[in-house]
Amino acid sequence: MIKKLFTFFCLISTLLFVGTAHGAINKPTAIFTGVFTVNPTSGIQLNARVNQVNYQDGTFTNVDTAQETIIGAAVNLSNVVYTSTLGGDYYFTNGTLSMSDSTGTFLSADLVHVIVSGNYINFNFDTKNLQNTTLNTTLGSRFINEINAALTSAGSKELAISFTLELFTGSFDAEGFGNVQGLLDGAPIVFISEPKTIGFWKHQVNQNGSAQLTPTEVNALVTNALALDSSICNVYGGDATAFKNYLTETGRKDALGKAKQQLAALLMNFAAGYLIDEVGISLPITQATTVGAALDQIECDIKGSVNLDISKSIADMINNGVGIIR
Repeated sequence: MIKKLFTFFCLISTLLFVGTAHGAINKPTAIFTGVFTVNPTSGIQLNARVNQVNYQDGTFTNVDTAQETIIGAAVNLSNVVYTSTLGGDYYFTNGTLSMSDSTGTFLSADLVHVIVSGNYINFNFDTKNLQNTTLNTTLGSRFINEINAALTSAGSKELAISFTLELFTGSFDAEGFGNVQGLLDGAPIVFISEPKTIGFWKHQVNQNGSAQLTPTEVNALVTNALALDSSICNVYGGDATAFKNYLTETGRKDALGKAKQQLAALLMNFAAGYLIDEVGISLPITQATTVGAALDQIECDIKGSVNLDISKSIADMINNGVGIIR
């Protein structure tokens, strides 16, 4: 028997940061699996359970804990009913998705723009597909609390969700049955880029006047900056003293020295969380479209002693907030 895979997914216009590169921000996500049925009367019905949640700090759990009670909660769809077929695409009505157990409903939201298109259920690619989200923060779920905090911060009630449907029998315009796995894809996380200039970092290292950071905090950031450096092209070779000297040196420097100085400040901005990979940039002197890509370019050019003036200028602009897309 041939199995057919159908995937629900969408693209989000609000920045959602994923991964672990260069200080990227994680977002809370929930993974659920189970089975589904589809028929012309009740539409797509799920018999699925939450089996893992991932938190913003990168940790996760697949069992209930003192902080988490949503594991095993039922994931349900209602009113997502087939309406028509056009050009080979199956169209469904908007409906409701919920996550609940015997203690109550953790989450409910409107599920919108449901279209089965060939091998994909794509939600039109242009919107967040869970809207008007309601969260119950009294049920002891850290996952729900993290989503609630992120939505509150972003002033949003919209989430992303994706499904993979493994259709064993039937079709979406008649009756069908199969397996389902899905991902409730976090909450919109607002990141505000606030890079600091070489002058700021010089002030922190020298501890002149009322520096905002203590020597201990500065040393911790230097350690993180050098760890990031070593993970790319290792320009500074782990030498904390030399790295600090680049942050504080004054007077005339050759092209390599100027480039290393601005790169050191850029690395400190990453280490301090003032920049993350996914922040967009638009600069006429580089094809990089994110600060993460620009950092990789700068690191490797300086390591190879090529394009030094350009590398210095790119880092200098980013450190001054020039070209950053907000």
